[in-house]
Amino acid sequence: MNSPNLIDGRNFLDRNVLEQAGFYYIGIGRAANTTQSNILESKLVTAP
Repeated sequence: MNSPNLIDGRNFLDRNVLEQAGFYYIGIGRAANTTQSNILESKLVTAP
């Protein structure tokens, strides 16, 4: 997988398990820290 991003729209999945498996987890409705927000913004801007 080129960029293993996972967006959880229902906050159903376990963030820690997914991150340990190599995914970048984004939970909709969960508070994001500044670093996480900046990474997401840069990925959205640079996406082809």
